[in-house]
Amino acid sequence: MIWNAMEKKQLIQALYDADSEESTTKAHDEWLTFFETASEEDKEYMRDAMVKYTEYLLEQSRQSRHELKEFLAEYESKKLEMDQH
Repeated sequence: MIWNAMEKKQLIQALYDADSEESTTKAHDEWLTFFETASEEDKEYMRDAMVKYTEYLLEQSRQSRHELKEFLAEYESKKLEMDQH
């Protein structure tokens, strides 16, 4: 199967746009289907895209952990404040 640049970009964008387990699984399955039949050049392109996507996920995870820590600190502060009254 021949894939054009737009289709490759759509496959990659689907990973970023996935907002549920079902859509994430679908995006990964489509990426893998493409990768299994791709030329070496396309495989390299998609590997690079997956690395960037993985870095994006790691950054999202870091951000979520940071937000959770802030929330918990605020919660503990309010809890201490209420306990003192």
